[in-house]
Amino acid sequence: MPASLERNVLVALVGKNDPHGSRGIGPILTAAIGLRPEAIHLLYQPKPHADNTEENLKALEEALRKNPDFRHLPIFSHPLDLPDLRDYKRLTETIPPLLRSIAAQYPGRSLYFLSGHPQVRVIIWLSLASFIVENGVPLEVDDPEEDEPVTPETCRNRFRIPDLGVITYFRREVEQRLRELYARLILDLDKEEAELGGKKLKLRKRDGEAKTFWVLALLAAYARYGKSPVASKRRIRELVYPRKDESLVPKAIQSINKIAGEELIKVVEPGKYQLNLDRGQVGFKGDFLAAFKRKFGQPPSPEEFPYAPL
Repeated sequence: MPASLERNVLVALVGKNDPHGSRGIGPILTAAIGLRPEAIHLLYQPKPHADNTEENLKALEEALRKNPDFRHLPIFSHPLDLPDLRDYKRLTETIPPLLRSIAAQYPGRSLYFLSGHPQVRVIIWLSLASFIVENGVPLEVDDPEEDEPVTPETCRNRFRIPDLGVITYFRREVEQRLRELYARLILDLDKEEAELGGKKLKLRKRDGEAKTFWVLALLAAYARYGKSPVASKRRIRELVYPRKDESLVPKAIQSINKIAGEELIKVVEPGKYQLNLDRGQVGFKGDFLAAFKRKFGQPPSPEEFPYAPL
């Protein structure tokens, strides 16, 4: 389990065991009690489909509202209206755009995706692995033990989060392929080297340290993974030039633009900068999270970089 369950949203497919099944409390109610989300999005099959879960949805919403902790919780329902939940083509047309639209409402939040339906679960995993949703975590819930009390702790004890390394592996493969196809700017975080349009940028070093590279890498990170692509001079100085004068930041940016032969970094307003590329034109080689922590002595903040890889 992640160290903290704060600032999360639950997205779940309503099933026949919601809100309760033959063995007791169902998976979605369990997840809600254990996660204490700030919002819940419920996907369901409406009538007249044979596998409809409309009555389950109504009963689940009623059960949630009976809990004092969820009385004022935002709960949203999304009818899928699919003739067959095993039809991968229709699922692909429906589920990923819906998940993307939900995720866009909650930058910086962790979205927990819960589905007991095998085909829907596959589509969720593919949506995570292909960056359609970047801030998501797949969640599974075990059945309760007989006569087990229902508390936040017992509910969390039934959570199972699959090995996220699987998603990370496929994301890196996708990123590598996208870099080969589309990225104009590629930053090698281990070698501290940058290429623009296939040409190596000969960035200057200060006292043997690649400070200019890290100014560029930091702005590229905001463009690729940031909540906003804009970074302040103060923030860049704090990370790249701690205890140094802020004037080093615009000097580094002027140097980068001169070496690039174009306005690679633009001034949005006085003291604020932005990479002049969109996120699809930026690629990283190496482990972004590890490199960030190694260089700056702290992991990237989820509030600043909500779309960073898991």
